[in-house]
Amino acid sequence: MSETRSPLSRHTLTKGSAWAVPVVLASASIPAYAASPKPTITSSTQFGRATGASATVPAYSCSGRLQIQISQNSSTFVKVDNIPTGYTLSNLVANYWFPVQSGTTFSRVSGTSTCWTVPTATGNNTVVSGYTFREYRSTYTCPLTYSGTSWAQPSSSNFSFISSCQSGSTLPTYTYHYTQTITLTSRTGSAITLTKDNGWANKLV
Repeated sequence: MSETRSPLSRHTLTKGSAWAVPVVLASASIPAYAASPKPTITSSTQFGRATGASATVPAYSCSGRLQIQISQNSSTFVKVDNIPTGYTLSNLVANYWFPVQSGTTFSRVSGTSTCWTVPTATGNNTVVSGYTFREYRSTYTCPLTYSGTSWAQPSSSNFSFISSCQSGSTLPTYTYHYTQTITLTSRTGSAITLTKDNGWANKLV
């Protein structure tokens, strides 16, 4: 992953974690495809912060205060590979943790897809390295249909969300964290949960 840093007055984006090795959790043993490649979920999502208007953040409206953006474009995606024959996909969910102030909300940038729900605070907080991170959740509501053994999120369902204004131009830390999970279910009801976890190594820039 490469990052290009620029002054705070301009908005830049960084990929959260492209093609990270996914964590695969299986809720049941599925002997029928034990010898086949295991299902995987991979993704790339963009995160950025802004303290001034720029062409890449047309929704910026905080007059020098900080806003966070979560977005996808033509090079970002969610993809599931090695889907066993006869399985269906459901419950594609993204969870985000940001070091934002209490009461922060997100809204959809006008003109972007409604396939993902607007990230909403769950009320769950976690403390990492002394900083409080608030959890937000977004759910994919469009059909999860596929052919063959792979599903790729279509570019037509790419999203863009922007946060409400923070009280100032900085955050306590610029670290963020996110996960994406999806459920694979067989005709007999056996289920596999796949998780993409980007860890805590990335920072908003």
